[in-house]
Amino acid sequence: MIIYFAEKHPDFPGPVQVYVRDTETRKITPLKHIVRHSPDGFQFSYVGSGPADLALSILTDYSRGIGKEEVVEHYQDFKEKFIAPAKKSLYITNEQIDKWISSLPEN
Repeated sequence: MIIYFAEKHPDFPGPVQVYVRDTETRKITPLKHIVRHSPDGFQFSYVGSGPADLALSILTDYSRGIGKEEVVEHYQDFKEKFIAPAKKSLYITNEQIDKWISSLPEN
């Protein structure tokens, strides 16, 4: 299982560090920031540039069952579904992403 996770620190309102955990290998790595909207970094719990980059970066990193064109076409929807509603912590599994991908309309 792949898990994307982050936690907001109450005393630090700035960008958050997001990690990728692979439960099979037990490896945890920082998520690479793909800068498209927010040069300052990742953020969540609202609809904005930091959450948009987070959505784009997660989908690009995961990229199973979805091509680059689909990532660019749908990352804003992913942001609204998964990134914006997260409040103090973010926890998204590959199973949630797979289910979301399977719900995308066929082109």
